[in-house]
Amino acid sequence: LCIVGAGTAVANRKVFIFAEGGTTFNGPINVGGSIGVAGQVLTSNAAGVPTWENAAYSNNIRFAVFFSNGTALSSNAVISATHYNLNPTDVVINPTGITINRSGLYHFDMDGDVSLTFPSVPTTYPRFIISLNFNSAAFGFISNSVMQPTSSTNLVWKGGDKESLDVYITAPTTITIHHSIGFIGSIPTFGVFGYLTGHLISE
Repeated sequence: LCIVGAGTAVANRKVFIFAEGGTTFNGPINVGGSIGVAGQVLTSNAAGVPTWENAAYSNNIRFAVFFSNGTALSSNAVISATHYNLNPTDVVINPTGITINRSGLYHFDMDGDVSLTFPSVPTTYPRFIISLNFNSAAFGFISNSVMQPTSSTNLVWKGGDKESLDVYITAPTTITIHHSIGFIGSIPTFGVFGYLTGHLISE
C-alpha cells in the first residue's frame, strides 16, 4: 500500500493497493462521481477509465440492418439501411455486407419476406431460400419455404419467417445475405426485404 497525499501535479498524486489475500471495501464505491444504481456493473471504456453501465447493455457490439433486393432472383441482398450499430469499429456495415472485426460467439435474428407479382395466376408455386454467408461458409436460415397465394390472384406473398442462429466467428469475417427464388414460368415482378440483428455473446 502506497498512498501519496500530496504531489507537484495531479498525475503524481497516486494511490497503489496490492493485496495477495484480497481487498475489502466497506461502503459504496464511487466512480466518476457516481456510486451507480441497482443492476449496473463496473466496466471499462477500453482506455482504462471505469464507468457504471447497465449489465444488459454493457456489450456494445450490437447492430441491426434492413436488407432488400428486387433485381435478381438469386443474388446477395443489399443492406439498404442501418437501424443501429453501437460499435462501428468491430462491426463495419456496407451495402454489400457486414464485416465483423472481433472474434467470438455471435447471436443473429433474421426475418425475410418476399412478394411476387405474376403476369397471370400462377399454376406452379415458387420456393424461397435465404442464407447467411460467413466468408465462404453458408448457413441456411429460411429454407425451401413454399409460397402460395391466399386466393386466386397473381400476387404471391411469403412473410413472417423469423429464424435465429448462434455461430462462432473468427475475425475478420464478412457476412452476406443471399436469397434464391425458384419457380417454373415467366419471370414475375418481385421484391425481397427483411431485417438482420446480431450481437456478441462471448469472446
